[in-house]
Amino acid sequence: MKKIEHDVIVYLLLYVDDMLINCNNKEEIKKVKVMLENEFEMKDIGASSKILGMQILRDKTMGTLFITQKSYIAKILKKFNMDMSKAVSTPIAQHFKLLHQDSPKTEDEVSYMKKVPHANAIGRHIYVMIYTRPYLGCAMSLVSRYMKKPRKLH
Repeated sequence: MKKIEHDVIVYLLLYVDDMLINCNNKEEIKKVKVMLENEFEMKDIGASSKILGMQILRDKTMGTLFITQKSYIAKILKKFNMDMSKAVSTPIAQHFKLLHQDSPKTEDEVSYMKKVPHANAIGRHIYVMIYTRPYLGCAMSLVSRYMKKPRKLH
């Protein structure tokens, strides 16, 4: 029986000064590292366990790889004083409706909401949604409609 040769594919993920190199061939990874070290000042910290707020979990016996943002989500919840909130199975209830009429009506409401980091909270949740929690899409779409004039309900 003839052995089938496969092309080697090396994945290089780069974000500013963080880099991950992935390949199913350790020798190819070593070659890429040598090439990069000849061109750039680099520091090899070994197998990665975290990048861009995402934890990397490996189970070599099962041959699985997972990414999670559990600790980043915990930081978000703490930052917005929601770390003691009760977990729910869906990001937003089906009967929940937000309307433009719910926007602030008085100057006091507008003044109060200017102190609330509404856009910051939405941006952080969208980051989580994009990378590990796509099911947040509907809820983020709904609440981000009110970024210009959010109200407490939003």
